[in-house]
Amino acid sequence: LGSLLVAILQVLQVLVRMARQQREENNNNNRRSRSGGSIWWCLLELIVDYLEKLMEYINSWAFVYVGLYGYE
Repeated sequence: LGSLLVAILQVLQVLVRMARQQREENNNNNRRSRSGGSIWWCLLELIVDYLEKLMEYINSWAFVYVGLYGYE
């Protein structure tokens, strides 16, 4: 289950990064548009990245716990 959540977060991170880059490209093409929304994309990317790192950390300790105590 942990590896599945990490994979979902990785896909979500790629989608957020692509959406942010597309928005930046659109802002570069249309100079009159405001770029205030890009800060939200950066924050969303940061949050997803931290969640991914946290899940990887928890997942690695779960493997250690299962290895030590033999739970399935």
